[in-house]
Amino acid sequence: MGMTPRSPIFSLFALSLAVTILSSFSMARTIPSSALDQLDFYRPDKTL
Repeated sequence: MGMTPRSPIFSLFALSLAVTILSSFSMARTIPSSALDQLDFYRPDKTL
């Protein structure tokens, strides 16, 4: 953890990887939550 990457290519790759993980995590949080809300809304046994 204390080692700092000396090559700018590795730091750029790590930065893009972190951005990709964060964007995919935010997309996975927003889209299936609305889809699950619609599924729970259209499911008949949830209304009981």
